[in-house]
Amino acid sequence: MISPASALVGCWLLASSGADSRAEERVEVQFKPSGELLYATLEKGKWSVILLTYRAEGNHIISNQPSAPREEKTEFSLRDGNTLTLSFGGEPSSYTRISACTFPAAKQSSSGLVSRVKRWLS
Repeated sequence: MISPASALVGCWLLASSGADSRAEERVEVQFKPSGELLYATLEKGKWSVILLTYRAEGNHIISNQPSAPREEKTEFSLRDGNTLTLSFGGEPSSYTRISACTFPAAKQSSSGLVSRVKRWLS
């Protein structure tokens, strides 16, 4: 049986959100096996990437942003291995698994993006 954390690993494309506030942007999320989480938005032709760490606890993702440390808890569910639903603050968002992320930082190795950010901030 696959663990919830390993089932999250990969790239996900926002399909819909409760508020549809990001309907005109592309949003991609990449969960890496190392516990790194990249949240990327494409708006007006420019990518913005937030570097986070994560771990799965039951049906929750516990994330933390090294540049502003504070754990956030997001409920998640997986359907058929290719649909991820995240519920943060009561707002559900649906993501579809994609074969590869398209934002530039996704192509870097998972050997320490967050570690480099932590060193830079200290």
